[in-house]
Amino acid sequence: MKQYTKAKALLESLKTIPDYRVDIGKIQYPLAEVLFMVIFALLKGNTKFKEIFGWMVYNKENPILKDIFEKDEIEIPSKSTLHDILTNTDNNALEKVFRQYFSNYVKKRMLQ
Repeated sequence: MKQYTKAKALLESLKTIPDYRVDIGKIQYPLAEVLFMVIFALLKGNTKFKEIFGWMVYNKENPILKDIFEKDEIEIPSKSTLHDILTNTDNNALEKVFRQYFSNYVKKRMLQ
């Protein structure tokens, strides 16, 4: 059985979000990986931009993230690039992926 199957499924879901950046061939920070890390930073209680960035920097050597991303090294965008990514990503597409993925883990009666 593969490790981190659910986390990798979330990463695959995030890959369906359109990347607004024009020159796709030169993208150094894959949108899905950035959004994955942002989601987990938020889930850990980091709600301010500076805290999210700090969480990403702190966790870029995390072996679990490296395994999920299937990388030996995780590169973190600069603060300005991260800000640009977060402000220009389609929020509706992100919300749709988030709701579809996490709806399996929320009891429907909790939402009523």
